[in-house]
Amino acid sequence: MSEQYVGYAIAANDPKHFDAAYLSFIAVDKVVQNQGIGYQLLDSTVEKVKALAFKKLNLHCEENNLGFYTKFAQRHILLFPMQNSPIRLVIKKNTIFLPWN
Repeated sequence: MSEQYVGYAIAANDPKHFDAAYLSFIAVDKVVQNQGIGYQLLDSTVEKVKALAFKKLNLHCEENNLGFYTKFAQRHILLFPMQNSPIRLVIKKNTIFLPWN
């Protein structure tokens, strides 16, 4: 059985904010969209940038993708309601911040 990539995410230091990472790209193959893969990619990315001691993950998105990030933030609040700092979604124009502290 060969491995097949169905999506990927790219995040790095945000040059404008020393305490933040910046998600420059996240994509899932259209054939497997709406199966939770994008959520898993974003969740994994958040966990990795947290482990690197960043305080938030910044990103820009098109208006038609806003629902995906809103749903992600809502799921985290529902999955981890007892955490002192659940992931929040802060939207300023087309910039999204996912802070956890």
